[in-house]
Amino acid sequence: TLDWLNFSFQTERPVFVPVFFTFAFGIIFSVFYFFFYHAVLLRNLRKQKKEIKRLKRLVVNEREKHGTMEERNSELQQIVERVQNRVDLQNDPEPLLLEDRENTKITE
Repeated sequence: TLDWLNFSFQTERPVFVPVFFTFAFGIIFSVFYFFFYHAVLLRNLRKQKKEIKRLKRLVVNEREKHGTMEERNSELQQIVERVQNRVDLQNDPEPLLLEDRENTKITE
């Protein structure tokens, strides 16, 4: 007691009770915080997994596109080679004449 302030502190319950409830509320708060924090972490993990799946699908689609583009490029290259061969044959008719003469000699 503080007699010179005319202040006295009297209580019916022991000091243990408020200390106990303080620790109890601290533990309860910690548990709620733990669950809330981990719920946020799990939500972020689910978002990341969905994003990873989406990106993997995009990668597969792009690979398929590039695969078909490579096939298309090879087809176009073959067409260009055929056209180039035809142009070369049209510009240089002498080998055809020689081949025709040889073919006619063989058949005769």
